[in-house]
Amino acid sequence: MKFAEELYWEKQSELRRQKELEGSPLFSQAILKYAQSGGELRFLEKIVRTIGPYKHICELTNSTLEAYALECFPDCLPQTRYRQFIGPARTAIRAAEGKGVIRSGKSVERRFLSPEEALALLEAADDEAVVGIRDPNRNIRKAIVFMLGTGAGPGETFAINVEDLYPKFGRVRIAAQEEGASKTVFRERWVAPPDIVWKLMGALPREGRAFRSPSGRPYVLEKNRGGQMASDFKKVREAAGLGSEVTPYVLRHTWATWLYAQTKDELLLLKLGGWVKKDTAFRYAKSAPPDLGARLLGMGWDFGQNLDKLDYRVH
Repeated sequence: MKFAEELYWEKQSELRRQKELEGSPLFSQAILKYAQSGGELRFLEKIVRTIGPYKHICELTNSTLEAYALECFPDCLPQTRYRQFIGPARTAIRAAEGKGVIRSGKSVERRFLSPEEALALLEAADDEAVVGIRDPNRNIRKAIVFMLGTGAGPGETFAINVEDLYPKFGRVRIAAQEEGASKTVFRERWVAPPDIVWKLMGALPREGRAFRSPSGRPYVLEKNRGGQMASDFKKVREAAGLGSEVTPYVLRHTWATWLYAQTKDELLLLKLGGWVKKDTAFRYAKSAPPDLGARLLGMGWDFGQNLDKLDYRVH
C-alpha cells in the first residue's frame, strides 16, 4: 500500500512538473524576445551556448545560474561572472516574463545594489567597449563611485565644486539644495567617504565642477531634475546586466543600506544622508542580509574608517 501511494505522488509530481515546463518558455526563446525588444546582446551568445537551447526559464534558479556562470567563467571574479553571465541572463528572463519594465515606484523603493552588482556596474563603466571614446576620462564611473560612497543624489553630485572636496582630510562638503534645485530639499552636510572612494575616483578636474558629463563639460543643473546622467547611466547599467529599475537614484538607496549595515548608527545615517526624520532615512536603508557588512569590508568598502573626521554627533 505504501509503495502504491509513493508511486501515486511521484506521478502527480511528474505531472505538475510537466505542466510547469509546458507553461514556461525556453531560454533560447527568452533571448530572442529580449533581442527583438532591443536588449543588450553582448554576452548572450556565450550564455546560450553554456545553458543550451532547450532549458526552460523555470529551471534557471539563482543557484543554477551561478553554477552555469562558474562553468563558463571558472577563473573570473564573482563580480565578473555576475556582469557577464548572471546579470544578462536574469535580464533576458525578466523580459520573457514581462517584468522588464517597472510599473510602479514601489519596486524601485525596495531596490539597492549588492556589492557584486555595484562592482559589475563599475566594471561596465570602465569598459572601453561600453563607454569608449564617448567617456575617455570615465566621468560616469567617477560619479557612480562618489554616489555609492557618500549617498549624494545625482543633482547634489553634479553641483559639487572642486573646492568642496578635501581629499587630504578625507572629507566632502555637500552644499544645501534649495527647493526646486533637486529632487528633494537637503541641508548642508559634511561626509567622509571610505578611502576606496578616493582611490576609485582617481583624478578629478582642478577647478569648477568636480563631476562632469562624458564630454568633460559640466552638467546643466535643471530645476526638479537630477537625472542628467540618465541616458549614459542606462548604457552602463544594461552592459552590467542590471534591470531598468536600477536608476542613478538607486545609488543613494544603496549607500544608505551599506552604511547602516556596517555601522548600525541611526544618527550617522540621518546626519550624513541629510534627513531630519528617522522614518525617511529608513525608507532608504533597506533590510539587508546579515553578511552584507562583512562582504563590503572584504571588497574594501569600510564606512566606519573615517568617522573620526566628522562631528556628526554635534547637534
